[in-house]
Amino acid sequence: MDLPVKARRWGHDRDPGRTLARKYLLSGIARCGLCHTKIRGQVNQKWKPGSKAAKFTYQCSVTNGGCGKVGRVGDPVDEFIISLVLAEQRERAAVSAVAPAEQWPRAAELAAVEADLAELTQAAKAQKITVSTLLMLLPDLERRRDELKLERGRFNKERQQAESLTADIGEDFRSLPIERQQALILHSLSAVLIHPAGRGRRKFDPSLIEPVWR
Repeated sequence: MDLPVKARRWGHDRDPGRTLARKYLLSGIARCGLCHTKIRGQVNQKWKPGSKAAKFTYQCSVTNGGCGKVGRVGDPVDEFIISLVLAEQRERAAVSAVAPAEQWPRAAELAAVEADLAELTQAAKAQKITVSTLLMLLPDLERRRDELKLERGRFNKERQQAESLTADIGEDFRSLPIERQQALILHSLSAVLIHPAGRGRRKFDPSLIEPVWR
């Protein structure tokens, strides 16, 4: 069964039990250059295959708290931002390729704590220290070990995410799921400001599309 027209227009699945899915690349990333409200894509209901009309637009919406004064044909904006982001990420990947793999900087500290724990446990087994002494010394070392392991896990996760994003750059960007495309965009940009272009039909002006780099 088709979604209601309003839901299709915003590119959202309105099922309350599911995460809202975005249909357009810069929905929620683009912002109005005047009021800075988030902009979402809107389908052109009059568009048909073979038509020269815009398939969709990014439009500041009064309904969503915006000024309603800024809008732009969607495809040229998407293509411009994709080209900028891919160029930036390829440059970053080229630098990373010649740099040695970054290692977690506190590995030696964790190894020392684990060695201290093992030494204490062995000392207690050999009756060089009492069990009460062992139990008094263990908590601080265990806490430090657990904190360091948690930090190492976060470090490795962030590195894996960066490597995964870099791998996706080598693929055809447009063949990736929209969620993955947006993740690549957000890895480089925190927002895209769309500034007003004046009235009437105008040629796409990239100077009015402002990427906000991270």
